[in-house]
Amino acid sequence: MGFNIQLPTREISAVLEDGKLDFQITPEQFLSPEHPSELLFEERHVVVGWRENRVFAGEMTREAFHSCGHVALRITGVATFADKHFMTVDDQRRIEVTAPSISIVP
Repeated sequence: MGFNIQLPTREISAVLEDGKLDFQITPEQFLSPEHPSELLFEERHVVVGWRENRVFAGEMTREAFHSCGHVALRITGVATFADKHFMTVDDQRRIEVTAPSISIVP
């Protein structure tokens, strides 16, 4: 059998536990504390937008960031890194669009 690629879920740990899965590569929030893990890479988060948007003509300040509507990822109902960050700093985004996959965002 080849590779099975799917969206991450909390239930995938049970599949790994049952021996129906040899390994998983997944974001940290989907890891089971019952299994060993190793960090493969870290990524840098950036703001992406249409180059003709006036907000990108100047410095990306907190006020500029919040003046824009945002696209948010909603993968299997689990809070993303961005969601967790904004909850931690008690900051609200104006989410206008949600997408179930990063590939759909553009």
